[in-house]
Amino acid sequence: MIRHRIEVEREDDGRWLADVVTVPGAMAYGETREIAIARAKRIAILEVTANRADGPLSVESYIALMKEIEAEIRGAELFEVKS
Repeated sequence: MIRHRIEVEREDDGRWLADVVTVPGAMAYGETREIAIARAKRIAILEVTANRADGPLSVESYIALMKEIEAEIRGAELFEVKS
């Protein structure tokens, strides 16, 4: 299982930016460091999920895929946060 690295920095305007550098496009801003990290993690999971699918998913297929992913990541350390 891949462990994804998140880099976090504070912008000049006070917002926090979290970037999951191992998942292109998975970056998010937040009012706090924790919010930025949580948003970036959600985006990364959605990106990885979308890349695993072979096309548009039905609701049933989406639920089944999410259960499969949840089973794979349960107890695993998927993200490492670097400041």
